[in-house]
Amino acid sequence: MTEAKCDVRISKMLADDWTDFVPSYYSYYATFKKMQREKKRLRRQRKIALVIAAFFVMILFGVRGAGEEKKVQKLHCVESGETLWSVSREYKPESMTTGEFVYELKKANSMETSEIYVGDIIIIPE
Repeated sequence: MTEAKCDVRISKMLADDWTDFVPSYYSYYATFKKMQREKKRLRRQRKIALVIAAFFVMILFGVRGAGEEKKVQKLHCVESGETLWSVSREYKPESMTTGEFVYELKKANSMETSEIYVGDIIIIPE
């Protein structure tokens, strides 16, 4: 019987002194909350840094693209009696042969053969 009284007294003592554990629990809770706030702050900083980096990349490509002149493509409308070779002779640069420019014309216009028809519009590569 003495053991039962002893157990009751110990549990009553623990129940009365529960406030001793509150400060340590609070410090763990406060540390946990502080860590959570720090994680949120770091996530926010990463997002801001990513947005700033994306902004600078857009500016960099925008500035680089602004300095370049846009190429204006020449177009040629095929008339009666013209062939791809005659068009090639008319527009070819000095550094290329007619055959090389015919190949470039076919590549620029996604043509498989050299057949052209009246009214076709041919893109002339630069």
